[in-house]
Amino acid sequence: MGRRRATLGQSRPTLLVSRGVVLRPWSRGDLVQLTSAYADDDVRRWTPIGRSLDDRTTAAIFLSNAERYWRMDLPNFAIARERDLLGAIGCVAKPAPGELEIAYWLTKEARGSGIATEALTVMSRWALGLTGVHTLRAEIVKGNLASLNCARRAGFVVRGEIQRKYADSDVTAVVWDTVLSGQPTESCTTGEPELAKPSCPGYSLEIG
Repeated sequence: MGRRRATLGQSRPTLLVSRGVVLRPWSRGDLVQLTSAYADDDVRRWTPIGRSLDDRTTAAIFLSNAERYWRMDLPNFAIARERDLLGAIGCVAKPAPGELEIAYWLTKEARGSGIATEALTVMSRWALGLTGVHTLRAEIVKGNLASLNCARRAGFVVRGEIQRKYADSDVTAVVWDTVLSGQPTESCTTGEPELAKPSCPGYSLEIG
């Protein structure tokens, strides 16, 4: 008998990753660290939001979007260890019935630690456990090999290349369209005895 699938509803869980890292809902208290994260040229380079705006305005837009996404049943999480913000991961669109699109990034200080791969694996297993969800997609800007490798390590497969015009900016980019389909194998919600572990070996890559 399979594990019962979850419904999102009003629930905003905290998901356990490893080494003290969790995926938790965003709060207004994250604005200062998020502003610092957007001062990083690599975050600006590979994410389309607010490229022409100052760091604080971009961070405020990001937090507003995260709240809006939750109301659209598109869960978004901060990647954090205690009070330190390490990055972001969440669903940003519903490309088709039963599909969710995931996006993610790490702060400069957190890269190279394997956290992105672990966070993406945990987020993917949890998302595939939601009622009606059978496929996850990640659109990765062409050239961002670190994020592509992260997706591959988490089980995503490249389906092709597409040109994308981002609604929240004036950016048009060619992206790798990656896909993960399947069912989760274990739960990873805070308070449950087992932590979700990545299904792929090795976390030595740099995460863009």
